[in-house]
Amino acid sequence: MFYKKEVMPGLFDDVEVTRKTGDLKQIADYFVKRLESVFAGVAKKPLPLYNSKNNPLYLLCFACGNKKGAPIALKIAGHILKGK
Repeated sequence: MFYKKEVMPGLFDDVEVTRKTGDLKQIADYFVKRLESVFAGVAKKPLPLYNSKNNPLYLLCFACGNKKGAPIALKIAGHILKGK
């Protein structure tokens, strides 16, 4: 899904190379989709957290299991995710 294996011709034999095909948005969309299959409410846009060299380390996702409390929990989570 996020990686693709390719067979490249080498000097003596074929070499199998793994290439990254997914980006951060695709990974975020995948996580949100999987969380939606389990939880009552999920924030649509997770917050990526970066290191000092601007490389993504984590993806902060919010999900709630209580149907009744989901709307207010998602409202609070949305506020947290927007306030960087």
